[in-house]
Amino acid sequence: MDATRSSLSLTELQQNLGDFVRKVASDREPVLVTSDEGSAIVLQSAKTYQEMTDRLEYLECVAAIRQGVADVQAGRTRPAREAFAELEEKLGLQD
Repeated sequence: MDATRSSLSLTELQQNLGDFVRKVASDREPVLVTSDEGSAIVLQSAKTYQEMTDRLEYLECVAAIRQGVADVQAGRTRPAREAFAELEEKLGLQD
């Protein structure tokens, strides 16, 4: 999606808010809202926003898994018991 493809001024948005909200919700395309200073906000549907944040969360998980695999392959690991013992000591949780 290219938010710059469809744009309107802040004044236009204020004058026709209901129309633009319905259009964005039905078209599922974002709209760039500009002010005198330049780009101000992007108006998008709640469903599109949720889908975008879900995809971002998924990609962040994939990146973390890839980093973990790379760490294992490079030998940057240690036994879990050792790591937990260190954490317990740092946090003062030892018996």
